[in-house]
Amino acid sequence: MQGTDPHQLSLTFIFAVLIGLIPIWGVSSLILTFLALRLRLNLVLIQSISWLITPFQLMFMYFFFQLGNEIMGEQAEPIDLEKLKNVWEQGWLHTIHFVYQMHVYAFLLWLMSASVCGFILYPILKKLFVKFKKG
Repeated sequence: MQGTDPHQLSLTFIFAVLIGLIPIWGVSSLILTFLALRLRLNLVLIQSISWLITPFQLMFMYFFFQLGNEIMGEQAEPIDLEKLKNVWEQGWLHTIHFVYQMHVYAFLLWLMSASVCGFILYPILKKLFVKFKKG
């Protein structure tokens, strides 16, 4: 029954969805486990929600990569297989730099949008869970 009051359920859902959409593959489970244990949230629920939204993480990852690069002014052309092939042909160091840069820009865009969404969604979810708990 750990993590089942309205405040904790709201945080569980918000963290699971927003951190589950982080555009860096493989880190969301670690971050969510740490948050769930540290904040005494429902670990099973937070991981289950995160795993359910994994397909959305993949869709949003491309969006964050593309829009992050456009906002930072790095490239006007879309990231596609041809672009990645051209980057690879320039050498593996250039490829690592390109992929690193894509992830940094995508992460910054995700961080800004997740922060705003979290502050907007928390009071809404908390009211919803309070109402649901009262029956």
